[in-house]
Amino acid sequence: MNEIIFNRQLLYGKGSLDKIGEVSKNFGKKALIVTGKNSAKKSKALDTVLNILKIEDIKTVIYDKAIPNPTVEIVDNGAFVAKEEKVDFIIGIGGGSAIDTAKAIAAMVKNEGSVRDYLEIPSGKKIKKPAIDVIAIPTTPGTGAEVTKNAVINSTQDKLKVSIRDYSLVPKVAILDPKLIITADDEIIKYSVMDALTQLIEPFVGKKSHPVIDMFIIQGIKLIKENLFQFLENKTDLEKALNLQLAAYYSGIALANAGLGAVHALSRPFGGIYNLPHGLICAILLPYITKYNWKFNIEKYSQIAIALGEKESQNKEKLAEKVSEIIFEMNKKLKIPENFKNFNIPKKDIPQIIEASKGSSLENNPKQFSYEELEMILNSLI
Repeated sequence: MNEIIFNRQLLYGKGSLDKIGEVSKNFGKKALIVTGKNSAKKSKALDTVLNILKIEDIKTVIYDKAIPNPTVEIVDNGAFVAKEEKVDFIIGIGGGSAIDTAKAIAAMVKNEGSVRDYLEIPSGKKIKKPAIDVIAIPTTPGTGAEVTKNAVINSTQDKLKVSIRDYSLVPKVAILDPKLIITADDEIIKYSVMDALTQLIEPFVGKKSHPVIDMFIIQGIKLIKENLFQFLENKTDLEKALNLQLAAYYSGIALANAGLGAVHALSRPFGGIYNLPHGLICAILLPYITKYNWKFNIEKYSQIAIALGEKESQNKEKLAEKVSEIIFEMNKKLKIPENFKNFNIPKKDIPQIIEASKGSSLENNPKQFSYEELEMILNSLI
């Protein structure tokens, strides 16, 4: 049996943020707005939301503590604020980290203890009471957090980035307004979109893939190919901005319903131990893992190559083999580093990285990596 996870409502297109008041009225009279220090303010999303909610007589409390790789402490503090203020629902505005923070806080409003107790590692307690409702407003085109049932939290105590996971964490409403991403820094756009590309490819070739999700995935890959570089050249193009937002949204649908793979398995310790940007980690790892993976799903990788612009007339095996090269070229054009050698990661940490990568994402990968293979890959990268 398969099931598919979506939001209750998706609003997308120019001006969709203007509907925030109308949809918020369905969830109560007081909202906790979870955001970071920069993107929501730079894009004017926060001002827009505050002004519209004021007109609708919806009270707001701002919690602007979200950071990249959000920590247990930030979530627990946010949950304390939400409880003290007796908010009815939560609005997450920003990149994936801000939205994950919002979702995790929403989960902890009605559940006891620390969010660390509910992370898949080390404790893995199940959420007993559903999260309060969340509206997600992404300001970057990458993580797909606006449609997933998990929130990735950094447990500094355990040196791990791990998920809290429950169906109630899926935001009830996602709002994709292209004007919100045109102010994002180029670096954030690059990392975000390469994260989305990884989240499209891994579910497509993984063991849990299924046909309905595959349709979203192929369209998402095409949207990245056809819009990323053009958007970086002209960031006033709202049509291309929306196309990248949709690609990211499709990547969220993909990972929520068909799982991830070895790139994300390895990205977890890189983010948790070294606090590197998640999209950067994925961009660097993706072509190397693809070199090993393509032989284990030639049909799917050949389709990826075509979605990335290769001619369909070529031999499927040659197409599949080209995917790694295409991604390397994308990274080069985006000026993304080839490896982690400039990040001062000690080689002695490799066993710790491999141990921390174990789990469902590694198991869903089309190729089952041995310890020695992972060790060889990491030795070449750090």
